Amino acid sequence: MHPRRLAPLFAALAFASSTALADVTKDASCQTAAGCYTIAGTITNEDAAAVARIAASLKDQGVVGPKFLLNSGGGSLFAGIEIGKSLRQMRALAMVTLNSQCASACVFILAGASRRATYGAVGIHRPYTEQVGNIDIAQAQVEYRDTQAKARAYLQDMNLSDDLYEAMVRIPSEQIQVLTPEELARFGLDKNDPVEQEFLDAGGAELYGLSKSEYLRRKGIASTECGKYLTKEETAQQYLDCRDAILSNTSTYPAKSPPTGGEDLALKIALQVAYDLYPFLDHTKPGANRAAIDEVVQVRDSLMARGYSPAQAIQAAVEQIGPKYAE
Repeated sequence: MHPRRLAPLFAALAFASSTALADVTKDASCQTAAGCYTIAGTITNEDAAAVARIAASLKDQGVVGPKFLLNSGGGSLFAGIEIGKSLRQMRALAMVTLNSQCASACVFILAGASRRATYGAVGIHRPYTEQVGNIDIAQAQVEYRDTQAKARAYLQDMNLSDDLYEAMVRIPSEQIQVLTPEELARFGLDKNDPVEQEFLDAGGAELYGLSKSEYLRRKGIASTECGKYLTKEETAQQYLDCRDAILSNTSTYPAKSPPTGGEDLALKIALQVAYDLYPFLDHTKPGANRAAIDEVVQVRDSLMARGYSPAQAIQAAVEQIGPKYAE
């Protein structure tokens, strides 16, 4: 278990300059049909309006699934909530890359995404009111309760456990707790929204003509059973073919998954998939890109130091670095 990391807010938001307004920008080179965007800096109402316009445009086009890279130390809580709602409407992917951060109000944006990938620092603290100036204690109480109620209700609406909110309120507003990989997993901030996953699984069950329970059972078997088809001479295609065979074949499969090679097998699969997607990452082949390989190794080592397994670290590093060097 990793030690909890607390930092004064002024230091953690070196975590992000409080004077830098957030900027919502589009990546013109993105290959995702719905587009790729970055939200960086201090989150404002103007950013919420900009993201709402993106959501409205995609809705008119009938397109979903944009990608948003997050790199913000926070800002307006309520602007963050509105941006999160827009991301949910778009069924967006929110990603915090290794050298990026998402803290304070930014976490509410991350919470809103239907799909999430978190490799950088994610930090939480108690949500605070935006009231400034002299107010009496009764008014302060009203403002505080209203802010907390809205924050908690929003996280519930995003299908996240109350555990996340309870963890937030334990951290003073002037401090940041950077979440460990275990905490990210426990709070659900490193995985798909459960409703999004239900949607995907329902479509998968329909595609293969299975009941939901049978589809999920076979999906679980396929995630481990098919690893044995990945050998040094084979490619990830055998894994995919095996998975498809298990999901589509009418034969009866065992109710329990067979034993596997554990982490060694998971690492082998991760490496083989990486080589299949990005052949230049295979150092044994002509055309290997040493710069790309070195960068993947650097990211992998950093993630492993944070508690990721070797397979998880390879997968995350390749996802982050591979597209950068792809032609």
